[in-house]
Amino acid sequence: MSSESVPRSLQYALTRELLRLYAVVLAGWVMIGFSGSVGFAPFSVFDDLLQLLLFLVGFFLVMSGLVAIAHRVLSDTVR
Repeated sequence: MSSESVPRSLQYALTRELLRLYAVVLAGWVMIGFSGSVGFAPFSVFDDLLQLLLFLVGFFLVMSGLVAIAHRVLSDTVR
């Protein structure tokens, strides 16, 4: 790899579109981690449902963000 391709790679990796997708993945990751520590509902059934909901939404955000990043990178390499 030449020395001038390193700054160009960093510039591409830090574009506004990719930074938004990184934020989606990070938000999903945080939501998955937070889903295990939720416990403020009066009944354990509601706690379980809330934890499941947070986990599923976080999982969806992580997976969709990773697929979107892969799509973005692959579509830019084809051009």
